[in-house]
Amino acid sequence: MFQQLSQASQRFSSEGQPMRHNLLEHILCVSRHMAETQALMPLLNYVMDEAIELAGAERGYLVLIQPDGTLDVRVKRGMGGVALEAAEDQVSRSILSQAVEASQPFVLRDAMKDPRFGESESVVILELRSIMCVPLVSRGGTIGAIYVENRSIRNRFSEDDLPPLILFANQAAVYIENARLLEALQKAHNSLEIRVRERTAELTKAKAAAEAAYAELQRRNQELQKAQSTIETLSDFVPVCAWCHNKIKDEKGRWVSLELYIETHSEATVTHGICLDCAQNPRSRI
Repeated sequence: MFQQLSQASQRFSSEGQPMRHNLLEHILCVSRHMAETQALMPLLNYVMDEAIELAGAERGYLVLIQPDGTLDVRVKRGMGGVALEAAEDQVSRSILSQAVEASQPFVLRDAMKDPRFGESESVVILELRSIMCVPLVSRGGTIGAIYVENRSIRNRFSEDDLPPLILFANQAAVYIENARLLEALQKAHNSLEIRVRERTAELTKAKAAAEAAYAELQRRNQELQKAQSTIETLSDFVPVCAWCHNKIKDEKGRWVSLELYIETHSEATVTHGICLDCAQNPRSRI
């Protein structure tokens, strides 16, 4: 492997393509950067851009396997980090599926003449030429693939180009899997926070409603107690003076005026007037 990497590095330099360091040093530098990038989408974009530069490709695609087994093209990039959105920038699903299912890297020097894929509808329609595809393997399982291509040149890639991309993909897969787990944890945490806030709001609302109901219950209870007290006070036997009929014996045994008793034992206020019988009785005027 390292002998192949060394040969690839020498060939890569001899072809005149720019390199800031030798191949191994560059991959280590990229690895450090990936380790520092924890957000998933920035990491995927960075991985794709570096894979395109490493392979000397025109465009690249990064695919991840969904929980239901389907392939999700998460990144489509051209040289210089340009995002690809046009219809002609679609990827060959048949080639991708082969790479993911077999979990084996491969190179197509001319996809249109390859016996395995030459008759594939996507290969014919997209006029695919040089293709290189490597699986993303993490913890013994395939989580996706890196797919790079050059549609204008045949034989752009060879078997010697695979080792650097495989080494890079193996490192990238670990960081991608970690970022996916971190993203899933963050989503779960955010979901839990939302549920806690919603539940707290529900409990606060329920508490306020319970407190309001309790206050109303207390108010009504006080009204009932007051009414009951009034009813009980006026429902007892009331001793009235048999001689003058103007005084009543209260609960303390005191003889008080009828007006005072009524005012202190009820909410009524006594006013004075002359009834018809008294008005006709001359003695009432004395």
